[in-house]
Amino acid sequence: MATGDRHGLDIPPRSGGASVVPVPAVARLASDTPGPDVLQGVQTPVVTIHKSGPQEVQVNRPAVFTIVVRNTGRVPVHGVVVHDRVPRGTRLVQTTPPAQSTADGRLEWRLATLDPGSETRISVELVPEVEGEIGSVATVSFAATATTRSVSTRPVLKLALSGPRTVLLGNTVTLDIVVSNEGTGAAEGVVLQEDAPSVLRHEKGEKLEYEIGTMAPGEVKQLSLTLTAATPGRGINRLSVRGEGGLSDQQELDIEVVAPKLAVQIDGPKRRFLNRKAEYLLRIGNMGTAAAKDVDIILQLPKGMKFVEAFENGRYDASRHTVRWNLEELPPEREGQARLVVLPTETGDQLLRLEARAALSDPAVSEHVVNVEGLSELQFTIEDSADPIELDSETVYTVKIRNEGSRPDSNVQLLVAFPEGIAAIEAEGATRATPRENGLIEFAPIAELAPGQEVVYRIRAKGVQDGRHLVRMRVTSDQAGVLITKEEQTRVYRDR
Repeated sequence: MATGDRHGLDIPPRSGGASVVPVPAVARLASDTPGPDVLQGVQTPVVTIHKSGPQEVQVNRPAVFTIVVRNTGRVPVHGVVVHDRVPRGTRLVQTTPPAQSTADGRLEWRLATLDPGSETRISVELVPEVEGEIGSVATVSFAATATTRSVSTRPVLKLALSGPRTVLLGNTVTLDIVVSNEGTGAAEGVVLQEDAPSVLRHEKGEKLEYEIGTMAPGEVKQLSLTLTAATPGRGINRLSVRGEGGLSDQQELDIEVVAPKLAVQIDGPKRRFLNRKAEYLLRIGNMGTAAAKDVDIILQLPKGMKFVEAFENGRYDASRHTVRWNLEELPPEREGQARLVVLPTETGDQLLRLEARAALSDPAVSEHVVNVEGLSELQFTIEDSADPIELDSETVYTVKIRNEGSRPDSNVQLLVAFPEGIAAIEAEGATRATPRENGLIEFAPIAELAPGQEVVYRIRAKGVQDGRHLVRMRVTSDQAGVLITKEEQTRVYRDR
């Protein structure tokens, strides 16, 4: 049964009218799932086609031609299709099994699958209409199949991070790390990366990497990382793991580095007079996030301040001119207090310096300047030369004014007021006296009266009325202001 056109005859071989032609396999079938195990490995399907018929036929007499398709291989073949043509010069009577006609006029048989060793026979009945050789070429096509099996796995990296949430400044913190492959396949190129916050420090830097390599399914790696608490504050420690194929996981841990933070303050007078005691309150607070241990508090006294007394177990060190206190512990947001008394011994600005120290805390310092002024302290006395005195007799009042203070005083002035029963006769002294109305004697001011300096005034007077009379004297100055008026009683009697 030839594949040529209808104007000529295909010449079959003269070997008894039969031919066996091995046909190469052409894969036409495919599947998106694995095939049977038998299809694994190299597949070598073998299909033979054998076409036979009578060596001689006669015009107008039916003749039967046979096509045998056989699977001589070891694997099934699929999609077996046989094509043939009606030989030129013949007429088709029938085929068994029935053939389909293609668009180009061929005969087609679809045999589906042939198992190893099986065959299919096709009969074609023809009637020759002309003399001469008749024949055609039959073809067979099929699909060879092969399969393979692969297991698709998925590695899954998981990371767990744990550790303390707070750490004391200067201490070390150990982070516990667990890396696991919770998937079904091996994770390759696994690398652990650490991003330490600024509050923590590692000798190799802030960014660290550790190569784990390949992790089998279900494998778990337990690791630890030790960091040092470098600065107080909060930070987020970021840890990540990655692997080939876009594998990754990340964990974060919020860590606070706690530390004490001392603050000190001196409360007390900023202005003081010489040789006048002053009391100061020392305040020590912990503004940090951790307890301050073994707090040492030292107050440095200036040269112009004399230590008098300390409270709250303060200890004075004469060789260093310091007062020291100690607290075993000062919790966060708590305050301690101490008191002491000092005596200014020199004028001018005197600096009190308070310092507190504790482990893991920067020193805290506070300074307090005290302006020490000298004090002008005027003292004056009155003495009379005779008391009582007879009417019209005399007595002398002696007034002494002395600066007992530590600084000069200025515009020191004496005023004397005599009652009607006593009349002033004469006045002399450090400055000129001026009589005023109503028995008042005013001495000119002394421009400056130095510390320890004394001036003397004398006023001679006589009794003009009998009775008891009060002589009043008053001293004023720039520094002392108005002193309390002093009085001297004098008795004037009449001799009868």
